[in-house]
Amino acid sequence: MGMMVNGGHKTVTIRAGTAAAGTAPLKIASGIILTTPEVGAIEFSTDRLYHTQTTGTSRRVVAAFDAASAATRIINVCYHCNLWARSGCGRKRKYWLWWRR
Repeated sequence: MGMMVNGGHKTVTIRAGTAAAGTAPLKIASGIILTTPEVGAIEFSTDRLYHTQTTGTSRRVVAAFDAASAATRIINVCYHCNLWARSGCGRKRKYWLWWRR
């Protein structure tokens, strides 16, 4: 790929998959996460997707909601308190998920 060309900066275009099994456009294998977080890293381990931010090199878990409930919920985010709130539209019930460091 010539990673040193242009200072190692490249663009990647991923072709679309199809509806057939085994044709997903991008797959990330589950593995052991890095001992020391690296800025910009994307990692996947035991059903959790992680990314490492540039500020403070903190590794974060990407919150995931199933597609069916995400379509009918409002997702509120508080970055300062590291808390995600998922509440039903027009309902009093709230679901809380922690944004884990």
